[in-house]
Amino acid sequence: MKITTENRPVDEININKFEKEIGHELPDDYKNFLLTYNGGEPEFYIFSKNNELGKVVLNTFYGLNIDDDYDDLLNVYHSLKDRIPSQFIPIGDDPGGNQFLLGISGPYNGKIYFWDHNTELENYDFTKNELPKNLYKLSDSFDEFLNQLEEDTDA
Repeated sequence: MKITTENRPVDEININKFEKEIGHELPDDYKNFLLTYNGGEPEFYIFSKNNELGKVVLNTFYGLNIDDDYDDLLNVYHSLKDRIPSQFIPIGDDPGGNQFLLGISGPYNGKIYFWDHNTELENYDFTKNELPKNLYKLSDSFDEFLNQLEEDTDA
């Protein structure tokens, strides 16, 4: 997997601060990704394994402590935390502003989901035990998600 990034490196201290901020530990495979790349743009950016969604495009992965507020993991987390279930954090986006989410607790821990903001329900009750209908499971782990990304041959 090739990631193009100009983000400055992140270390365990930065990751620990972020984990304290969100109140959960990050899965090891995602922590390793942050330590290696700290976000960036993937060379292979199409995910098409979910029949429910069809093809989705990964625009960028967010990083920690970067200069671009829009791509900073903590800033995006704070801007969306009241719109997505508390068991998830946003880790990347598509060109239209939809989000790729990482499960950080419960049965969703470590799993990757796609959040479609175009079908977002207003005033959704996140205390319910069910996920909103605009979330689609993509993979069981971050590493599995990375391994399933493919090149867009239609471009």
